[in-house]
Amino acid sequence: MSFLRLQNIVRDQNGTVIRGSASIMDTVYDRERTHKSRQMVVERLGKVVWYDSDKRQGIFQSELRGLVGYDETLKSFFEVKPDDVRVMHHV
Repeated sequence: MSFLRLQNIVRDQNGTVIRGSASIMDTVYDRERTHKSRQMVVERLGKVVWYDSDKRQGIFQSELRGLVGYDETLKSFFEVKPDDVRVMHHV
């Protein structure tokens, strides 16, 4: 079961994300561990540019993929144009 992990999110007075990072994480069963599961990084997404209010979709500046969007519900990436209004303050 994969999920987005957002870390160290800082916003300015207008609510725009100015700092933070994100990763796609997965929870895996591990019978050898006391608590029987652990979390693993699937992919580091890099700097958070924007994310929606329910934290299930976001836009990230990834070292691997460049400017990219990720939708946790669909478990897929989507293309983001640099002139997207959600990105305008960060590019």
